[in-house]
Amino acid sequence: NFPVNLLTIVKVNNLVYENYNFSNIYIHTNFSKYAVKINKFRSNFAKGVIQGNGSVNVLPQTPMAQVKLNCQNLQVNSLTRIIGKFDNRLFGFLNGKLMLSFPLEKDILKNLKGNIEFNISKGKLSNTGIQNGLGIWLSELKYKLKNLEFNKIYGNVLLNSNQFKINSFVFNSQNLRLLVKGNFNSKLIANPMFITLEFNKYFIQDLAKPAVALGLSKYKSGNWYIIPFKHNGDLTKSNNLKRIK
Repeated sequence: NFPVNLLTIVKVNNLVYENYNFSNIYIHTNFSKYAVKINKFRSNFAKGVIQGNGSVNVLPQTPMAQVKLNCQNLQVNSLTRIIGKFDNRLFGFLNGKLMLSFPLEKDILKNLKGNIEFNISKGKLSNTGIQNGLGIWLSELKYKLKNLEFNKIYGNVLLNSNQFKINSFVFNSQNLRLLVKGNFNSKLIANPMFITLEFNKYFIQDLAKPAVALGLSKYKSGNWYIIPFKHNGDLTKSNNLKRIK
């Protein structure tokens, strides 16, 4: 406990922790008898910037932390390379905000709660895995769906312990949309996740066979074709994605 308030300012040129590299770190902190308040935090990370604030309540037996972070122009491929999942599969620039609360104990994920809201712009999704769930009748669509360029991806994810719930995940391009909802855990195991693929006639106009010959008629709704998928198991393995017939 501190009998008086203590104000600190910390500046660090570079900090490396395992695969994570932070630079130009600035932390403005206030220590009091019952709490530690981070008034401002800022750092370069994944070729972008993260900044925010937070606090630690030291009154409980296990101190509780609350953190709010904003992410600006993080390079997604740099981020996935650091994490070690989906490397060279997702590209673009990420902006978003995180609100997290957790106890300061050894296993933080065990009681982590919060919300992540983000968007990714000007990007590309490579080896989507969707093409593997089409089956023989829709095989001519496979090359169209293996690599997708997009205008924007929007996501909203709820965190509860080591479980993640996707409230909304929307992939938008001019002639194609992907909608995702479902659950997965910290080991990237889906249980399950539902994906809806939507595209219009312009997306398939260069295919050799017409939509009727491809067997797409039953998926047509208005001006769009809507195909549902389900993903169970390891999210990094595209063969776990199956079309719902």
